[in-house]
Amino acid sequence: MTIDEFEPWLMQLLIASGDERIGEVRQFVGSGESSRRGVRVDCKDGATLYLMIVRTSPPERGAPGARSAA
Repeated sequence: MTIDEFEPWLMQLLIASGDERIGEVRQFVGSGESSRRGVRVDCKDGATLYLMIVRTSPPERGAPGARSAA
C-alpha cells in the first residue's frame, strides 16, 4: 500500500470509528505545520494528535547492510 492509498484509508478509519472524542480529522501536508505527510486529529478536549506517515523499502541486493539470503 502506498502513502497515497494509506492516508485516505487511515482518515476514513478514524472518521468511521465513531469515537466521540474525535472532533476533526484532516491531512496536515501543505497546511503549514510541516513539510511531511500525515493525519491531524483534533480532539474535542483540546488535544491534537499528529500521525506522521513514513515509508520504508527493503535494501537492494548487494547494497551495504543488505542481508544475504541463506
